[in-house]
Amino acid sequence: MWTCTTLLQVVLGFLDVIQMNEDLTENLRTYLDKIRNAALSGAELVEGMMVFSRKPSVKLEPLNLNEAVEQIKSLLAPVMPKMVGMSLVLADDLWTINAALTPIKQILMNLEVNARDAMPQGGELTIETLNTLLDAEFCLSYPEMEFGKQLGVDHGHL
Repeated sequence: MWTCTTLLQVVLGFLDVIQMNEDLTENLRTYLDKIRNAALSGAELVEGMMVFSRKPSVKLEPLNLNEAVEQIKSLLAPVMPKMVGMSLVLADDLWTINAALTPIKQILMNLEVNARDAMPQGGELTIETLNTLLDAEFCLSYPEMEFGKQLGVDHGHL
């Protein structure tokens, strides 16, 4: 039985063979690079889903959320319908967070796919990053939140 990671390894292997051809046009090489990036992202997502299903501890690392948002936008932009625009409003001074990259990418990818599906007639998806300082009054209403600096991703505008 083939697993998702095995299939992605096959795709990546064939890409390596194709990219050895010296006669490829630059345009075709660009497309092949996009396929490679999509396959690598897919492998990360599969790994993340496997991690999520087993519920092991996830290693948190310093993460620039703006970079993750930009990566997902460039990955999904070619498959988004032309009538659905995508724009990013990224904070210049965004704080670094401690997070696991794969689940963050999964969340962003799901957000974009769900927004696309929610706009069959078209529209604009805006993803905004921002720094948020939570005050004590807010935290009283949401006990799972901690007082102080919090990094947020606006849920997009439909």
